[in-house]
Amino acid sequence: MGYSYNFKDLDFDFSDSKYLSHWDFMLSEFFNATKEVKKKFLDAYFNEYGAGPYNYMLRTYWYSWEYGNRTVSDTQSWRIYKIMETLLDDNGKHRLGMNEFMMSIKSTVKSFLENQKRLYSKVQNLKKTQDIIQAFNNELTKIQSLKLADVKPRILTEEEKEEALEISKYILEIKLQKAFDQIERDFNVFLPYMHKFKRGIFSADYSITLFNLKVDITNTGIDDVEIPKFKIKEIDANSRFKEYSDKYLAYELVSIHKEANNAVSNSFLNANDIELFFTHYKELSNGESQVNMNSTFQGEGGILSLKAQLKPLKLLKTSIAISSIKLAIYFIVIITLVSLAINHKLFTLLIFGGFFVGIFALSLVSEEIKQLKSLTKEFKTYGQ
Repeated sequence: MGYSYNFKDLDFDFSDSKYLSHWDFMLSEFFNATKEVKKKFLDAYFNEYGAGPYNYMLRTYWYSWEYGNRTVSDTQSWRIYKIMETLLDDNGKHRLGMNEFMMSIKSTVKSFLENQKRLYSKVQNLKKTQDIIQAFNNELTKIQSLKLADVKPRILTEEEKEEALEISKYILEIKLQKAFDQIERDFNVFLPYMHKFKRGIFSADYSITLFNLKVDITNTGIDDVEIPKFKIKEIDANSRFKEYSDKYLAYELVSIHKEANNAVSNSFLNANDIELFFTHYKELSNGESQVNMNSTFQGEGGILSLKAQLKPLKLLKTSIAISSIKLAIYFIVIITLVSLAINHKLFTLLIFGGFFVGIFALSLVSEEIKQLKSLTKEFKTYGQ
């Protein structure tokens, strides 16, 4: 059983994450081989498989291959693959090494990002903004201790592997620092306003899209957060694959820059919007109606959520006054009734009436005391 193979010049596609088929690569080298290489191939075929298979191959395939036919059987393709591994010229080895070099970088970066995505697949709630910094520092530590992905055919030197690893780290560090920078710009927009929300029940949280982290920033100010800037070691590629590594680095940096620009374009978080929310909040805080404010703002690095709950102080003061008056009336009525009963020596009425009426009166007093405490607590909360 055979298949038709069409030779194509192999070139590295920076946007393609597929591994090179070494099988197809060896067939390509065979069909594009020089006469000298093909002579070596025939000698190797005869020595490896004997006269019978050799003559069968010549009669059935060889001459049609020479005239441009690219049909090979599974058996012949396997034999071509094994023999051509030993006959690759310097140019073929270079292109194979170039693919291993570039795919080592792509595989290392891809594997790291996939593991990162799995780690942060569920939302994690953080209580302090400094926990964000710690999460990023953890990722930086992982990058710095990264190992290079194992990619066939394993012909790179140790120096070339080290260079591929350093390029991988450089790309991931750039991505991480870009994410840091986006969060820092968001923080610089909204953190100066966090301490201005003095009245009512206020809460704020910031959700980082990249890492599924949600942090409470209700009581956080601009001076409470220091976004670190870690030093990224510049890459100076000098291996035999420098031409390709330079092109690939440029491709990755353009992609990172494009992602950052898209984040800026999609961001609706700015100081004017926060100022508008705060102004509206202050206007409503002096009103006479209960207020519930909920707003979300899409930033460069995440989403800011603000919630404010307000009750008018005039209404609370009036309610406290009414509750206090009612409580005073209850006490006056109870004391008056007890005094009348004692003065007129109505002790039997006092005993039986006090038992039944007293339970009801104490219930009213108890409920009113609870109401007064609740109103006083709300006044302290909403009247800050």
